[in-house]
Amino acid sequence: LMEEIDSLRVSLGRKNGNSSKNNGIQKIIFDLPSRVSQSFSNSISTFLIRNTSDSWMETYGKFLKFIEINGHMEPPHGTPLCNWRDLQRTLYREKRLLNQKEKLLNEINFVWDPLEKEWNQNYEELKQFYLREGHSNPAHKDNIWTTRQRGCYWEGKLSQERIKLLEEIEFSWDVLEDEWNNNFNQLKLLYEKEGNSNPTVRENAFL
Repeated sequence: LMEEIDSLRVSLGRKNGNSSKNNGIQKIIFDLPSRVSQSFSNSISTFLIRNTSDSWMETYGKFLKFIEINGHMEPPHGTPLCNWRDLQRTLYREKRLLNQKEKLLNEINFVWDPLEKEWNQNYEELKQFYLREGHSNPAHKDNIWTTRQRGCYWEGKLSQERIKLLEEIEFSWDVLEDEWNNNFNQLKLLYEKEGNSNPTVRENAFL
C-alpha cells in the first residue's frame, strides 16, 4: 500500500499538485454518497496521500517533470527545486540519504557531483582530440582546461586516478619542456646527418 501511495505522491508532483486527474488509491475503497462530486472525492484522496507519505516524493515528481520539459537537471539558481537538488547531493555526500531515495535518483541518472561530471566531459573531449590529432595539446584558445590540469598537477592537487587517465593519452605536464626536448632531438638528428648543428634558415624555423 505504501508503495502505491508513494507512487501517487510522485504523480502529484508531476501534475503540480493537481488532484483533478488523480485516480485515487486503488487498494482503498471510498464509500461516499452518490451526491458527492468526483472532484471532492479526489480531494479526499489527495489529502490522504499527502498526509501519509513523504513530501520528498512529491518534490521528486516535480523534478521529474522539470527534466521532462527541459531535458536537463539544472533548475534556475535559488529556486526551491534547485535547493532540493543540491540538498540531495549534500545528504548523499554525508551518507544521510535513504537507500530508497538514492535508488530513485539513480534511476534517472542523477548527477551527484557536477564538478566530476564536468571533468569527465572535458577529458572525453580531449581524448577524442588525441585520437583524431595524435597529441593532447590543443591550440591555445582551446587549452584553458588543460592548463588548469597542469596547474593542479604541479600543485599536487590532481588525484592519481586523473593523472593516470591523462597520461594514457600522452598528456604533457610541461609543454615548454617537451617543446625544447623535441627541438633538441631534431637538431641532434641534423648534426648526425650533416656533421654540424647549424640548420639553414628554413630548417631553423622549425627548431
